Amino acid sequence: MRIQKTVSAESLKLIEFCRSLTLDGNISYEDAWELGNYLNENPECCDQWPGDELASLLSMVFSKGLDSDAELKLIASKISSIETKFHIISDNKNISGSGEPFSLNRFTVETRIPNNVTVLVADPGAASEQYNIGIMYHNGVGVEQSHSEACRWYRMAAEKGHAAAQGNLAIMYAEGLGIRKDYSKAEEWFRVSAEQGLATSQCSLGLLFKHGLGVDTDKVQAAKWLRMAAEHGNINAQKNLGDIYCEGGGHETDYAEACKWYRMAAEQGHAEAQSSLGLMYHNGCGVNEDHIEARKWYLLAAAQGETKAQYNLGVMCHNVMGIHQNHAEACKWYRMAAEKGHAAAQNNLGLMYGEGLGVKKDHTEEAKWTQMAAAQGVARAQCKLGDLYLLGQGVENNSSEAHKWYQMAAEQGDAEAQFRLGLLFQNGAGVDQDLVEACEWYKLASEQGHAEAQSILRLIFTNN
Repeated sequence: MRIQKTVSAESLKLIEFCRSLTLDGNISYEDAWELGNYLNENPECCDQWPGDELASLLSMVFSKGLDSDAELKLIASKISSIETKFHIISDNKNISGSGEPFSLNRFTVETRIPNNVTVLVADPGAASEQYNIGIMYHNGVGVEQSHSEACRWYRMAAEKGHAAAQGNLAIMYAEGLGIRKDYSKAEEWFRVSAEQGLATSQCSLGLLFKHGLGVDTDKVQAAKWLRMAAEHGNINAQKNLGDIYCEGGGHETDYAEACKWYRMAAEQGHAEAQSSLGLMYHNGCGVNEDHIEARKWYLLAAAQGETKAQYNLGVMCHNVMGIHQNHAEACKWYRMAAEKGHAAAQNNLGLMYGEGLGVKKDHTEEAKWTQMAAAQGVARAQCKLGDLYLLGQGVENNSSEAHKWYQMAAEQGDAEAQFRLGLLFQNGAGVDQDLVEACEWYKLASEQGHAEAQSILRLIFTNN
């Protein structure tokens, strides 16, 4: 049977020791010697993972004299790999910045071991050990995964004041893992953890206030907690604090301040922050308008799969912003975003197929992508889909279906769709002929400056 690798108390202590040596992601000669001494003084660690892997690597490196940075990087890489496999949840993301449900990153060690796995704990009454047992049950490391058991152990540690356990218990409440989902309870535990200075909990608490989960929406409180976490280097907090300054609401809109926080997160590789910073340069908000700089940040975000950045790169290629016009390149970026459900990208990709820009003209493809965007409520796509049904381009000719889509767009205030509805009612195409109804739609379109609607209304009133 394929199950998780056993992790004993000695291994937990070794992992924590390794983490203390590589807080900045690097390891020095002195750190390497200290790690070697730790393994010599605790030989029981070398008989089990991860001590066995570390001991083997250090033996090889020390036998060569440990005289190059490359060997130090090899040790640091091994420690990073061990941390990733075990994944002690003390630097998790808590709440996503987009208001999506809370989520945890989970990593598993896929290795064959005996079924009779025993979790060894030095002192099961100590908060740190209770917290670690909670992690084991949470991730199924050395034991059968059980969220309810994870909650039980987290709670024991949390009630003793263990900040990380309090934060993880809050996550369990927020996600409804092993316990009934309860944002109010999540807020209580995030708060006590945040008050102890845990940046991830400060960020999570700020996001609860930002999105009104378990508490009333309060951008001032959101900014307060997000700032605490952001100043500790939490990149999710930095990005979301940028959002608050960009959006206003309880805070004065301050684009320059938004750019400052976006930049901090973007420079640490946060894809959404990179995309947002690109948009600030694109529109000249808080910084001088600079399409070259916008494109730089969009490309960094797009390389990580950030959908909005991919769409905006398509717009830049389409409209000659910071780069030469390149319709094929625009289609490439639109397609990446469209395939992930970005409605505006779907609409624009449909237009590219309809006009044969960057791709071979294809009304069937045009209708496919336009339909996707229209189904997501894009008024221009709904109007265009009405055109396609009326003309029978890429779809069967169907005046009634055209009326349906024009109506949807017109009710959203799309002037062209209002004008087209007027034409349908005036001519009785797909609907019963009704000049009064036609005039109502012409009037709405003309009030938005639609020249053809204004001309037809003048003719109707002149002739009547």
